[in-house]
Amino acid sequence: MALDAPANPVSSITPDVCTSDRSITITWDAPDAGTAEIEGYSVFWDEQEKTIPGENIIVTEPQTTTCLANGSNHYIHIRAKDNDGNWSETLDYGPFCIENKDKIVLKFITTSRRNF
Repeated sequence: MALDAPANPVSSITPDVCTSDRSITITWDAPDAGTAEIEGYSVFWDEQEKTIPGENIIVTEPQTTTCLANGSNHYIHIRAKDNDGNWSETLDYGPFCIENKDKIVLKFITTSRRNF
């Protein structure tokens, strides 16, 4: 049986809105596996709109939490595997924009010499 992609993603960070919060949690709905059961999910983060994650189970529940790097648009790619060995289509979700706006304080020390 062909599996549809996981659906209805919900994230702790709003896609397309830049934030300084680097920690993100994503949840999603499992696809209908018919008489089989979902064994787990392959999850992959990158900066591409479309990517097919590898065939390795990363999480067994429809949720993941990660910390994203500053200065990039990040996308998550998720697909499910059922216990019959079938992989679903891919859910591509994002982008998530991380902008760390921590203040950087620069101190300049100057010395001057005067000739009298």
